[in-house]
Amino acid sequence: MNSEIYAFHRLEHHFFTMVSVNKIDYGHIIAFTTGVKAPGLNPAFIQKIDEYIQHPLAACSADYKKNQTPWTLVIPDYLFNQHLEHELEARQFSEQDIGFAMIVELDNYCIASSQVNLQCKLMRDNLATWSIPLIGGFNSTPEITSVYTQQHQQALSHTQSIYHFSGFHEDQIVCSLTLSLHHNTARIDDVATLPAYQRLGFATRLIHEAILFARQRHIKKCFLEASNEGLTLYQRLGFKQLLKNYYYELLSDLS
Repeated sequence: MNSEIYAFHRLEHHFFTMVSVNKIDYGHIIAFTTGVKAPGLNPAFIQKIDEYIQHPLAACSADYKKNQTPWTLVIPDYLFNQHLEHELEARQFSEQDIGFAMIVELDNYCIASSQVNLQCKLMRDNLATWSIPLIGGFNSTPEITSVYTQQHQQALSHTQSIYHFSGFHEDQIVCSLTLSLHHNTARIDDVATLPAYQRLGFATRLIHEAILFARQRHIKKCFLEASNEGLTLYQRLGFKQLLKNYYYELLSDLS
């Protein structure tokens, strides 16, 4: 594992540690629970693969089932092998999504001037407003998003390394994101734009604001995980792909 991939995973775990109510290390798997009824927000990250993977996988599955928590198994592409594929098939897991881990170097990052009319704000104590674009942007519900927002509020009370940005167009909130810092690296999460304001450059402008904020704090590298739909946007912003994360869920949880 090279240093950039190691840094991506370190930030991945740092972010979910901050917003989770529970974290369990099964050795082969590290599982997080945010309490949100959305599989992608309760990820179990595979750390290594060997002939004993079936035991932590069974224990992890049982714990999520006992707590009635929807969850997803996250497997980086460099760990995926035939042994794991057979184990997943035997336990009736199905691939549901792919994420693209990405990185950009900030030392020489060029932030182009923008004509987009967007006022960017650091939200601090106003996460209820910050969360509004997440509902429409992620096709969520107010109930699900409110639980996630509460976890972010808890994180703010325990750490100074998580920041929440929102963009306002003509006094209307249109987009939001989260920036977390760890040592000299940063991670962007929760990039969401209200559907009526998508593809107008608002998210790009807000990402530039977050990157500038990070660079002013001597951050050297910024990471994020892109969906297939967002991949082209982040490539245009200068992010380079590091790896793919495969997301698997139990077929029994999908029915």
